[in-house]
Amino acid sequence: MKNNTILWLFSAMLFGACSQAEPQAPAPEEEPSQPVDIDSQSQFTQLFWEDNFDGDQLDETVWWIQNTDSYNNELQCYKHNNGNVTMGVEPVSGNRCLVITAKRDTCSHGRYITSGKVST
Repeated sequence: MKNNTILWLFSAMLFGACSQAEPQAPAPEEEPSQPVDIDSQSQFTQLFWEDNFDGDQLDETVWWIQNTDSYNNELQCYKHNNGNVTMGVEPVSGNRCLVITAKRDTCSHGRYITSGKVST
């Protein structure tokens, strides 16, 4: 009788494990009922600021030229008055543009590359 009870429990566990439902893939997302008209979203079409870099120098009233050590263990440092950040002419279009140049030069912490970094 004891063996029959053990056999019955084992069979119930085996069938119970086999009868579990397999996980189902998630249902695909429904497509929108109507297409979205991007042109109608006017909040994304209004320009609120731009700089065309059309002067002889970078406008430091709106741009901050950083003069700091490196970030994230970079092998460069950022210098303000080393000619790393200048204005130039884009060779194909002829438009004025911002030019950021890396140079071999000494800076702190044994680094030998300087570059420019600007932010607004």
